[in-house]
Amino acid sequence: RNPSVTNVATLDGLWGRFMLLDSGGDAIRWARRAFHENTLSYAELSTRAEQAPAGADGLFFLPYLSGERLGTLTNARAQFFGLSAQHGLPHLHRAVMEGVAFGMRRYLHTLNASGVRIERIVAASGGAKSALWLRIKASMYQTPIAVPAESEGGILGCAMLAATACGQVGSVKEAAQRFVHFTQVIEPDAATCDHYARMAEVFDRVYETAQPLYAALDALPDQHAQRKGVPA
Repeated sequence: RNPSVTNVATLDGLWGRFMLLDSGGDAIRWARRAFHENTLSYAELSTRAEQAPAGADGLFFLPYLSGERLGTLTNARAQFFGLSAQHGLPHLHRAVMEGVAFGMRRYLHTLNASGVRIERIVAASGGAKSALWLRIKASMYQTPIAVPAESEGGILGCAMLAATACGQVGSVKEAAQRFVHFTQVIEPDAATCDHYARMAEVFDRVYETAQPLYAALDALPDQHAQRKGVPA
């Protein structure tokens, strides 16, 4: 058992395993506010990030802006690591996007270790709208990512359940066949996969090395007061 893994029952009597990274899209929203005071669109942020090379020239971002919801490190913190004078805003933006993917990569490895074989990932919601982020994730996870025609998976799932309950379709499986369609599949890039695999070792070491410091940060004066709310 791993405290970071949650199991949920599915409608057809099976079990699904999932993990949560609180600061996924929220990390991009934070960067938009912190770096640009919300003056740029998310598409413009992605364009900025694409100006930096894969790996952001050795710049890492740990995406734990609001800690970790599951597991033992609920007081985890975010950080940039490897920052130097050569880095600019494009590197920072790319590092944020890659940092989220590195964080999810850790979770996927945990699921793999529990016996789950992940052959394909389906993109959804805001993360499905950034071509750059999809390419980053496909190479980071070394797994193809299918992009659905309707990116709002939660809404589509509700429609599928309603159609099944009302008898418009005979089963959830039939509803999925009728409702779910994919526009493209993003394949991993071999060279980028190798680069990210080497970087992932450093990311994991930074993450593990920082863990003993979270309690020390919490013990600093006024830390609890400062963490009560996050600016909109």
